[in-house]
Amino acid sequence: MYVKSGVCHIGISDHSLVYAIRKLCVSRKDPRIIRSRQFRDFNANSFRYDLSLAPWHIIEEYENDPNLAWDAWKTIFLQISDIYAPKRSRKIRNKHSPWLTPELKKLMFERDRLKRIASKHDTEHNWSKYRSARNNVNRCIQDAKVAYYHNYFRNNFGDIKNTWKGVNELMGKNFHTNVISSIKVGDCNYTSSSDISNAFNNHFTQVGPKLVNNVPT
Repeated sequence: MYVKSGVCHIGISDHSLVYAIRKLCVSRKDPRIIRSRQFRDFNANSFRYDLSLAPWHIIEEYENDPNLAWDAWKTIFLQISDIYAPKRSRKIRNKHSPWLTPELKKLMFERDRLKRIASKHDTEHNWSKYRSARNNVNRCIQDAKVAYYHNYFRNNFGDIKNTWKGVNELMGKNFHTNVISSIKVGDCNYTSSSDISNAFNNHFTQVGPKLVNNVPT
């Protein structure tokens, strides 16, 4: 959402500076999902007993193929492990909130405390106190974000890299580097880094001559 735009006439160039002021909301990053085993009710004796009864002999059928033998062993072991130490998915938030000061955290804790009181003792007075604290926290968070980014861009004035880092953070842009693991040229597949590099070099060094040959004379 753009709240203001215009043209600024400056003397350092023949062209005028066009500017726009945009209202931004800092986006939330998606949480990471991790899977871990739960050992709270783990019974080591029962686990070992079930392992002793497992059909390990089937691994001998793959004595000539270590990969299949390993897959068979892993399948048996994990099936028993899932019984005694089941997997659980958890969300891990990597929210980067540099504007979150200790004073702001105290206000948030007080807001949450008032909400618990209002939920337990359902009165208009308690809910009014909670809503007042909630609105105050929201205002303080907004002010803290504005102050943080003002200071950030002021401190990184002239640093193009960090300036764009702050802009992309505000706009919620994430950049991921894709690594090329293989490339196919004609009927040949290249997987090593040196072969891939040479394939690209050969391609781009031949672009010019090919274009010249295609130009009608």
